Amino acid sequence: MSYTKNTYAEIAVSELPLVVVVVVGSVNDESFPAYLEELLEAIQSRERVVIRMHAGPLTVFPPRFVQMSVAWMKVNKEILNSHVVAVSIVMKHSALRMATQAMVWAGTPPFPIVAASDTAEADIFLQAQLAGDKG
Repeated sequence: MSYTKNTYAEIAVSELPLVVVVVVGSVNDESFPAYLEELLEAIQSRERVVIRMHAGPLTVFPPRFVQMSVAWMKVNKEILNSHVVAVSIVMKHSALRMATQAMVWAGTPPFPIVAASDTAEADIFLQAQLAGDKG
């Protein structure tokens, strides 16, 4: 799989070990679960990856999707722990940074997550995490 797309987000795996997620539309009850399944497929088919997510046009992330993300991380914790080194989320909106922090607090993901203000900041974090990865 080199590229996936649904109405919420596009996932590119052409720059491995970097997986790039770009939010392209609004989050809803159909597109978000489909995105999570596509992301899991992209992660499972690789060794160790880092994920850079671009929040794009997303300005609101409703609490039910935070809860869905937390539940997804709990169900897939072993897979995520085996394959994901770190995640950075590039976002400009403070509300999204708060939602990200809430997700981290609620779910305690098995990998470090940082909310970055731009791609350069995100990549510095991800490169440092890869350099220290013990797999």
